[in-house]
Amino acid sequence: MGLRDFELRIENLFESTFAKASRRGVEPVEIAKRVIREVDQNTMSGAKYALAPNVIEVSLAPADYTNLDPVMKSIKAELLVLLKEHAAGSEMRFVGPLSVDILLDQEQKFGSIIVECGFHEDSDYQEKMVLRFEGGSSVVLSDAMVSVGRMPGSTVVIEDPKVSRSHAELFVSDQRAFVRDLGSTNGTFVNGVRIKDVVELRDGDQIVFGRTQGIFEVQ
Repeated sequence: MGLRDFELRIENLFESTFAKASRRGVEPVEIAKRVIREVDQNTMSGAKYALAPNVIEVSLAPADYTNLDPVMKSIKAELLVLLKEHAAGSEMRFVGPLSVDILLDQEQKFGSIIVECGFHEDSDYQEKMVLRFEGGSSVVLSDAMVSVGRMPGSTVVIEDPKVSRSHAELFVSDQRAFVRDLGSTNGTFVNGVRIKDVVELRDGDQIVFGRTQGIFEVQ
């Protein structure tokens, strides 16, 4: 989800409220741009990956906060999604659970946005990687290999005639998720592209086995 997608989703959910607020002050997409910029500027180089700040605080003037208050929960939820997707696409890793808070600052000027980023390390923290299928079923990806196919012994058994008995496999290595096609007849597709080798997965990727669709999520 890019910044334009972020803006459209907020507008679609709360069109009338958003329109009234956006004409008078800070817009959600402005907050998103500032948050992304501050996260990028405060990211530190790690041994293998860039380490991104995981505690984000946004301060707004009273009038701006009041204008956006009716949609505040949704803005924060969408910011979390946007940040996770941005981090995944930029080879960043968070050192702990990601949090975003939007605060009211009585001393702040109308129309201004102040973003503060920090690190709060949690040694037990590990992103949860999930493959979610249409219909609600899901499987958590871990170090153990996840096999997909019609064969009864598969980790994920898919009763789809277009799915091969041993169709594909998914695995996690060094906190990164991958999918591999096992020479299936009808193929494995990631975001509409048929894969021929191992492909690394990103948050929100759509995976199709035969005619069965799943979505890869990082939680």
